[in-house]
Amino acid sequence: MSNKSINLTDTLYQYLLAAALLLDTGGVATLVGDPPKLMIGSSAGIDFNTFFIHMGPPVTIAWLTILFAMKYLFPKELSNKHTLEFESKAR
Repeated sequence: MSNKSINLTDTLYQYLLAAALLLDTGGVATLVGDPPKLMIGSSAGIDFNTFFIHMGPPVTIAWLTILFAMKYLFPKELSNKHTLEFESKAR
């Protein structure tokens, strides 16, 4: 075992935060992300591909911004340079 260990709860917090932000941002790119967009798109006659073509580029920029922000805010927790160590509670 190495001397360097991390707290699993703290690491999960950063991964869950990143997942929530990225999933929420990714949902903006599609017409079926939530019911109001679906209703507006169907009443305006906008199809899925047209919506995605117009919303894809700004959402991609926002997605990359979130990725870089998370990597900047939590460099240690989101790095691939650590291993998780588990201690067995059963004896």
